[in-house]
Amino acid sequence: MTGFPIPPLWAAVAGAACVVFLGIAYLFQTKRIVKEFKFVLTAHRRILTMSLLCQGLFLCFIGGIALVSAFAAPQCTAGRIVLILSAVALVVSAVVTGSTGGQTDYLLLRATHLVEIVAAGMLLLGALPG
Repeated sequence: MTGFPIPPLWAAVAGAACVVFLGIAYLFQTKRIVKEFKFVLTAHRRILTMSLLCQGLFLCFIGGIALVSAFAAPQCTAGRIVLILSAVALVVSAVVTGSTGGQTDYLLLRATHLVEIVAAGMLLLGALPG
């Protein structure tokens, strides 16, 4: 036992689930966000669409792989490494998202970096030996 009120496995599962849900939110909100850019060139809209979809797919992938790793190999070194690398990827994404999307008026984009940092911490907690 690590002395934390939440077992490491469930912290990792909760963090991974938050990331997956955030990714799904990106996928569902892409069309609405892009539609608000009425006076932007079509090529720029496509780039914005691509960026938002890629962010959503990235978050779903990182959350999914962390979720599978937390359930399939919670005591395995490889499983812990996957959780740590997923957390690192989320921190890097949080830095980029916070300095770009975090400066916009869209709540989804403003909250992303905060959710990513919290989820990264939960994944790191899940990587602790339990």
